Amino acid sequence: MKVTSPEVLQTIIDKGHDYRRAIALIEGKWEELLLAAPWGMTTISLNDVKLMQAYLAAEVVAQPKYTLATYADVQRFVQAHHTRITPAVRDYLLAPYQM
Repeated sequence: MKVTSPEVLQTIIDKGHDYRRAIALIEGKWEELLLAAPWGMTTISLNDVKLMQAYLAAEVVAQPKYTLATYADVQRFVQAHHTRITPAVRDYLLAPYQM
């Protein structure tokens, strides 16, 4: 694991709700997470995606299904989760590729 902020490190240590949501996104197991522990929040939030990006940068998951490192991978993520993400999340993910 690479160096990360104290806040992100604390979420990794705690392995709480936010951690499980971000890891499920990275591993492509969002629906499995919802089935295993229905918490009522089925929409992927901006916080989920930002924590996912922090975990990806810190290399928390050895073989992520999604890296969000390229436009193609962001598109693949957005298409796979189009029913679960809000327009704000989609716009945030696609913003670096807009002209």
